[in-house]
Amino acid sequence: MAALTGLALAMARIPAYEPPRCAVVAALRLVARAALSPLVVAWRADDVEQVQLAMPLAAQRELQQAASLLRAVRSFEGDMRMFEGIAEAATQRAALGMRRCGAAAQPTVMPLCHLCDQHCYRGIAHVLNGGGASFGARFELVFEHVTGANPRRADLRGFEQRAEVARVRFAQECVLHFVPRQPRTQLPRPPPGEAAAETLVVALPLDLGVLAAAVGPVRLKVREGGVSEGGGSEGGRKGGGGGRGREREVLVMLGVRAPEDEVVMLPPARATRDLFGSLSGAERAEAIHQLRSSRGPLPARSPLLPPGSHTASYHEGEGWQLDGEVWSAVAARGCELHLPLVAAPAWAAGGALDLTSPLLGNDAALREALAASGDGVVPQAQAAHPSPSPSPAPFTFTLILTLTLALASNPITLTLALALTSNPNL
Repeated sequence: MAALTGLALAMARIPAYEPPRCAVVAALRLVARAALSPLVVAWRADDVEQVQLAMPLAAQRELQQAASLLRAVRSFEGDMRMFEGIAEAATQRAALGMRRCGAAAQPTVMPLCHLCDQHCYRGIAHVLNGGGASFGARFELVFEHVTGANPRRADLRGFEQRAEVARVRFAQECVLHFVPRQPRTQLPRPPPGEAAAETLVVALPLDLGVLAAAVGPVRLKVREGGVSEGGGSEGGRKGGGGGRGREREVLVMLGVRAPEDEVVMLPPARATRDLFGSLSGAERAEAIHQLRSSRGPLPARSPLLPPGSHTASYHEGEGWQLDGEVWSAVAARGCELHLPLVAAPAWAAGGALDLTSPLLGNDAALREALAASGDGVVPQAQAAHPSPSPSPAPFTFTLILTLTLALASNPITLTLALALTSNPNL
């Protein structure tokens, strides 16, 4: 354990370090021996000690070293306290109390998707059907009932057949499909003769927040304490030096209701901290000033903008502009989406789209969306459950739903477009 935590520390502190194959194999063997061991350390308050395992002085020292190294590497606070408690008990008693594992048969194979939970991909909550309306409630379902289940402490017979496990497994499979970026098929076109046109043009206004999404978060460095009116750093003046003072990295994003209402925050980190409130007004002002004046045009990328490259820039008195045009005017003019006609999805029998229930609650729709790529309009689509009092006037109904899943280091965007029109050919 001391060698394993020492190896973890080396990998954390030396980014270019690659452990030798023998070390990787040794770690895997250690995991296998632990999983197959009939004994578990009785460290919990409700554990009943059944066996005493002698701890020689060398083993005591190595456990203490491993606990200290884990504290240096960093882990969850509960895990670090557990390791320290076990090392302390071994030192005080020169032995470790152990309990025997349950006698019931345990799973011999772990599904690959079992590795996916909120600790590595928070976006798993988006595709989990049920489990509560909050991220916390869904994370609790994933961990307490599935990924946190210890086969050496609990009877897991019939585990995969449990209803809550099946729901979580589906969400895990969705995540696992995204992470390795498996190839996806293009949406199929309808059979010849079923559509009167090849594309459908949908005109829609742009939300003012599209520019913020197109630019995304911009990383900047500001001086601690911000810049005083005289141009000096508040942090530098307090320190008594005349230099730039210490800097801190921040993220700046354009406002979603008005791009001029920029948002400044600290970059998200594993450590608990106030990402917004810990920044002073002067630091926020400096970051916004840098974004507006010190940098060149910012690249803007969005599927809702016309094809080609675009840039966003700030002009005093006029605000943020896209390609030299005031953003509010661009948003009001809107955009046109030229959507090809595509075959009805497998989950919509005969092209009947059930608009009375959320698509994110339809596992079949999500599974097909993960395997396909592209966008389009289903010809001759109709609502599976029409409104009881339809309007007699001709109508066109368009729904554009964009969902960003923070499943990997780069967010992945799913766009679902549903269109219903009075045109008998569409």
